Amino acid sequence: MEKAKELLRNSNYKIIKISEIVGYENQRYFNQVFKKYVGTSPRAYRANHLLKK
Repeated sequence: MEKAKELLRNSNYKIIKISEIVGYENQRYFNQVFKKYVGTSPRAYRANHLLKK
């Protein structure tokens, strides 16, 4: 998940591509696991980080 967080912060990859890079073939499952681990969805995580810049 740390790699996924880094990619969300520092790349323009789509979330589906990031899920594949970190080893999840199913984006919906990646979203569930990410939300459980981080506390927010990948889309919201990226949006919140970009707002802080």
